[in-house]
Amino acid sequence: MRTLISVFAAALLVVGSGCNNKPHDAEVLARVNGIDLTRTDVSFRPDDPHLKPPEQYGAKTIDDIINEELLSQKAVQLGLDADNSYSVKKNMLDQMAPEDRRRELAKRVFNTQIAAQISVLPSEVRTFYDSHRKEIETELHLELLKFDKKEKAAQALGRIKKGANFSSVALEYGADGPQHGKSPWDLGFLRWEEIPIDFAAAIYRLCPGQTTSILGNHRTGFQIVRLVETRKGPRRDFGSVSANVANRLRDQKLLEAYLRYVNALREKARIEIF
Repeated sequence: MRTLISVFAAALLVVGSGCNNKPHDAEVLARVNGIDLTRTDVSFRPDDPHLKPPEQYGAKTIDDIINEELLSQKAVQLGLDADNSYSVKKNMLDQMAPEDRRRELAKRVFNTQIAAQISVLPSEVRTFYDSHRKEIETELHLELLKFDKKEKAAQALGRIKKGANFSSVALEYGADGPQHGKSPWDLGFLRWEEIPIDFAAAIYRLCPGQTTSILGNHRTGFQIVRLVETRKGPRRDFGSVSANVANRLRDQKLLEAYLRYVNALREKARIEIF
C-alpha cells in the first residue's frame, strides 16, 4: 500500500524507554515488552536484506522493527490475529516467519485503527488551495544536501552560515561531483506537489540564496535545502489540483495520526535498545 509505505518511511519517531533487567545475548538488538528483537529480525527488512555487524545497524531500522512489534502486539490485543476476513487467514498467519507475521499484523492495525479514521473534507481542500495558491503556482529551483547523522548536517550548516559555497560543502561532505553538466545536489525546478508537505512551509519561506535549517529526522535522514531561484509556473485552477491537495492533506493527517498512535504505545511500553 503506497500510503502505508510512505507514512512508515516518512515518520518522525521518539524512542520510548523502560526498564527490564532480563539479560540479553549479542544477537538481541532490542526488547519490547519482554519480546526480543534480534539481528535476524533486522536482516529480513526489505531495505536491509543482508546481515550486517551490529555497529552498522542504524536507529532507523531498529525503530522500524520496534514500531512494528508494538503494532503487532496491539493487533493481538484487538483480536486482529484471529480475524479470518483478511486474505491471509489465521492458519496462514500462524505459519508465517515471525518477521512476516509481525509486519502483517502491524499493517492490520495501521489500516483499521489509523488509516480508516482519516478523512479530508472538500472544505479543507478548498481552504488549503485558497490560502496556498501562490505556492501552488510557483516553481522552486532547489539544491539539497543529505546526511545520515544530524551532527554532520549541523557542521555543514555551520560552514554555509559562515559563507562557504553550497557546492563546496556538498563536495566536502561526500557528494559526487557534477556529471553531464549537472550537480547531483541540484534538484532543478520543482512543482509544489513534488516538495514533501512536511518540508514545504520551511522551504517556501526562503528567499533566493537562503538555506533552511536542518530538516528531517533520524529515521528519514537529515537534509539542508537551498533555494536558488523561483519562477512563476502555469496557472493552476482548483479543479486541476484538488486531487493533489486532497492526497497531500491525507498524507499529512496519516503521518500525524500514525505518530500519535505509535508514540502512545511507546509511552506505555517497556523498550530497551542494546
